[in-house]
Amino acid sequence: MKNSKYHTDNIYNTDNIDKYTLKKITMGKTDIYVISTERCKALLNALDSNGALMHTINLTPNKHNFLRACTEISQKITTVRLYPALSHNRILKSNKLSWMPMLCLKTGESFYPVKYTQNWICRDCMGGNGETLIPLIDVESEYFIGTDYDSVRKNEPPIFHNITCKYCGHMLQGKLLKI
Repeated sequence: MKNSKYHTDNIYNTDNIDKYTLKKITMGKTDIYVISTERCKALLNALDSNGALMHTINLTPNKHNFLRACTEISQKITTVRLYPALSHNRILKSNKLSWMPMLCLKTGESFYPVKYTQNWICRDCMGGNGETLIPLIDVESEYFIGTDYDSVRKNEPPIFHNITCKYCGHMLQGKLLKI
């Protein structure tokens, strides 16, 4: 359904997000807009309104709530520098599918997409191993549809490691960053 005030034939028009963006990263067919911490609240307000940004990005209610959660997590965690971000997969034709919220870890001057978990569980003993970051490519590959995974991996910071469970001593699944 076209709304003449906001509709654009170019569904990839991202001019409206640029003013909230600290840095734009391109990984293959995925553009990641790292949101400036000073502009997070303004971005969320713009997405709540019925304006051009909401129509460009068109997040589902669940994705909108997840972006709010990413913003809260980035403010809560102080041991590492996390930023909320919006990824835009240019290969997907539907705006509702092509935009997804995420977190990005800042290391040096670079940003890398990650997933945060409050309690990484050991598969062997089911023991909780606390707050952890995981490279997003390892757990949510749908963010990178149409992108060569090696191009995402080459940007992975070397701070992710194999970690052993604090309860049973077995290796936890994946390369992780304990926070």
